[in-house]
Amino acid sequence: MGTALILLPLTHPRQVIEEACLVDVLSHGRLTLGPGAGNYPNEFRIFGADLSGRARAMEDGVAFIKAGLSGGLLPDGAWVNVPPVQRPIPLVMGSLRRPAVDRAARYADGHFAYAYLAPERELPQMYRDLVRPALHQHVRDQARFRLIFSSVIWASDDAERQWRDVVAPADADRPSGRDRRAAAGPARGLPL
Repeated sequence: MGTALILLPLTHPRQVIEEACLVDVLSHGRLTLGPGAGNYPNEFRIFGADLSGRARAMEDGVAFIKAGLSGGLLPDGAWVNVPPVQRPIPLVMGSLRRPAVDRAARYADGHFAYAYLAPERELPQMYRDLVRPALHQHVRDQARFRLIFSSVIWASDDAERQWRDVVAPADADRPSGRDRRAAAGPARGLPL
């Protein structure tokens, strides 16, 4: 059981580790925790957080969380309230950007990536260009590093209309959304 990605810069790390430990106990030791930095300016605006500070918030938050993954003393001087079953809870960090992939190679047990437009091309390329070099740089065993890939399948009877009315506006806030949309155009769907 996994969290996919929790936007760590928008959540206090003490809350994340306490809830993760509790879910690990309730699931009999089956949790995989996935903190991510986030990349949508609107999310940060809504929570009153600074998007430009997300890398520092991730570094600090992950350091805090890692101390509690085995149920240990946290950097704030207090113990985890409910120790986890797993010692430690596996940590899988997600991102599509080089600095965050490097962070996952340094701190995590795995990496979570996603692709929407061409996952069969984009995900292997990401592994080849970003993940594998980061693992090599940090002397990590590729065979023991978890890779989780995600994609979205969108069923629609009018893919071009759905792209124009739903996907494109939702993607507009992403830093690279405009460039990807312009290059890809509407997704081609099968009629229902």
